[in-house]
Amino acid sequence: MYVDQPIKRSIKAFFRYKQSDQRQTLIALSLIILAQGISIALHPDWQAAIWLWTPLLVLILFSSRFNEQLKLLPWLSALVFFSSLIAAHFHTGWNFSTRFIVLNLEDQTALLKLLVLWTLLYVGHAYWSLKTQRYPALKLSLGIMAPLFALALAWQLAGDLLQDWFWSAAALICGLGYIGRAQLRQTKDRSRSWLILAGHLGYSLAVVIFFDSATLILALAAQIVSLAWLHQQHEDALLSWVIKVLLMLILARLTLQPWLLPQYDTSLISYAGCFALVFIASRLNKTHAISRWLEGASLHLLVLLLFMLLRFWLYDGDLFIRRYSFTEAAFNTLIWGGLGLVYYYRSFLAEQMQSLYRLTAQLLLVATVINYLVLISWLNPLFNWRLSVAETPIFNLLLLAYGAPILLFILAARFYDSQYKAIFWSLAGIAGWIFVNLEIRHLWQGDLTLYDPMHSGELYSYSLAWLLMAAGAILLGSLRQELRLYQTGMVLLLLTIAKIFLIDMSDLTGLLRVASFMGLGLCLLGLAFTHQWLSKRGTTLSRPSSDE
Repeated sequence: MYVDQPIKRSIKAFFRYKQSDQRQTLIALSLIILAQGISIALHPDWQAAIWLWTPLLVLILFSSRFNEQLKLLPWLSALVFFSSLIAAHFHTGWNFSTRFIVLNLEDQTALLKLLVLWTLLYVGHAYWSLKTQRYPALKLSLGIMAPLFALALAWQLAGDLLQDWFWSAAALICGLGYIGRAQLRQTKDRSRSWLILAGHLGYSLAVVIFFDSATLILALAAQIVSLAWLHQQHEDALLSWVIKVLLMLILARLTLQPWLLPQYDTSLISYAGCFALVFIASRLNKTHAISRWLEGASLHLLVLLLFMLLRFWLYDGDLFIRRYSFTEAAFNTLIWGGLGLVYYYRSFLAEQMQSLYRLTAQLLLVATVINYLVLISWLNPLFNWRLSVAETPIFNLLLLAYGAPILLFILAARFYDSQYKAIFWSLAGIAGWIFVNLEIRHLWQGDLTLYDPMHSGELYSYSLAWLLMAAGAILLGSLRQELRLYQTGMVLLLLTIAKIFLIDMSDLTGLLRVASFMGLGLCLLGLAFTHQWLSKRGTTLSRPSSDE
């Protein structure tokens, strides 16, 4: 048997013609094929189809058998003729429709006979030419794909003749036959890869016919495991592309389709099962290129699974309800931010997909910041009277929604890209200030609302908390030589002093007013002496470098 030519030579030789008349012959026959395809699509005669449409196919197959320059015509004829059969079912006469026109049983029987005959011709031609011509993968690919094309068309266009379980079983048997034949081949060449591809396509066709839309994606994801294992046994570019395309289809189906096309149901089991299968495949395959794709897909599916688990818990199993609650937003801030940092860390371990991991990390962290802005504005319980927080001090939803992001922003400032360091430190400081104020309001009122009056004790609590935060920022900025942190502390200190003078002491008279002034002065003197003591020990503030 001939083997495929090396890639460097085959690509050039594939489209090379020794004489100009050979190119002209190829173009002429291609136009004849297209003309018959148009005729089939516009004027189908199902009862006489075998006698009208088959002779040209026989001529094409016979001529390509003895003229290697016509090697592409069998594939072109298959694509054109099978596509024309589909197009013929979209109209009756000149009345076109967006749905298939159902044929009567007699026409379906004639169509089924035509598909069987064409399949036998393509398979016979493939094996007839396999041992006497070059490019065996080109011949074999058509011979093994034509039965699957015909089977899919027979089920879709003449499916009323037999039940769905028969079509599904036929596709499964065909796929298993291809897989078995591939395993028996001793030479691991491109022909073996086509057999493996056709076997998995047969399996895919079987599950498409047999399963409903809710479990179809899970059945399709199951073949990721077998494809990854086969690719591990023998690396092949064709199998690699099949795995990548299948992964993109799974991710698109689970990420976009439930929201764009809600009529197609998707269960939580589908998300969990697809994540488990892709994760297992990533452990089975250690090939660098594919393993990175599998690991990236498993991380993406983990994000979707956690997101759907949260919605399943919050909305009593209704995954795609058109609602975005305060609790869901609080959890999403942590999930997206944490996974963004994981993706960023994963980019340092990747060899070929660093840019993709970093882009994903950046998108997740941007979504985290936007989600936090939604929490402090539109979903803030202070501004939305319909949102309520439990009366339990500290350990309530405020800790999750406004306290946990502080730690998340600190981790991002420490371990994420250094050019965004100042941004995340600023977010951490602002988030800390907001969290402290909300907790003070909740401790004094038992709930969060702007309609209840503010007591004097609550008013002083804000001042005390701001003063402590300002002092901490000033001292920490001095110790760590962080000018921006020191300046932030000074701004907060000035704001605190202004609040104390203008608001807190406005209702005080006599000795209470004097005592308040003295207490504030002593605090400021203590802070000044502490800063001076640190300066004498050699701690000086330096301006931040440009990379911060």
